[in-house]
Amino acid sequence: MGQYWKIINIDNRESTGIIGNLGEFFWYSNNFVTYLMAPNILSSYKSSIPPKEKSQKTKNNSRTILLTLPTELLLTIAEDLVEDYLDLICLSLTCTTIWEVTEKIRYRSLHTKLKTRTWAGGRVILLGDYARTLPEGVLTVEDIKQLRLTEYDDDDELGTGLFEYYKFLKPKSNIFLLNEERVQSNGALRNELRQYSYRKVFSRWICLDLDDFLLARTEGDYSLLSSVDNNWGKITCYKSYIPR
Repeated sequence: MGQYWKIINIDNRESTGIIGNLGEFFWYSNNFVTYLMAPNILSSYKSSIPPKEKSQKTKNNSRTILLTLPTELLLTIAEDLVEDYLDLICLSLTCTTIWEVTEKIRYRSLHTKLKTRTWAGGRVILLGDYARTLPEGVLTVEDIKQLRLTEYDDDDELGTGLFEYYKFLKPKSNIFLLNEERVQSNGALRNELRQYSYRKVFSRWICLDLDDFLLARTEGDYSLLSSVDNNWGKITCYKSYIPR
């Protein structure tokens, strides 16, 4: 029958699931290659340059206190939300002015969000069902606790435990803000985002598909993390990374 294999991203807690024998998937299934690619966001969006200031008269006539703030202060507020894509999008949707001001910060936040959907930068291991011993240092003490592998007192059985762990999810190929827990639990927010998702200019920020972005790979974007020899051959774990 041969050995069955999985490819696991330990950091993302994701797995391809069983993909068959080595000879079955290696030459004919390349979907997992895209997991290792990093989304490419144009470098021109990585810095925040304030847009042209609107006239003072326009600001003074505004009924929104938020729009009376200097552009620099609006950018500072947006910068604080760059790590929280949902919050930043909600702020940006406040009005047209805020949407324009946050444009480049949104792209930076988008890059951060997309990275959570790729395996670039993660601990990736090709693991067979015959595996017993894992390479030293692949799992941290915290990993062992979170993955409930503490019952495997003998390190020689950690490979078995990791292979059989059933809560690994398959990688997601899209980001749909309407499905996020915070949105699902807030009816008003869910309805508001749904309305915006029907408008093309906003929908691409609310419903994201990795296929819509250029995925990039450069030479040398995998480094050996560790490897171990056992009775069934060598198990190797690599750490992929995003070139800077």
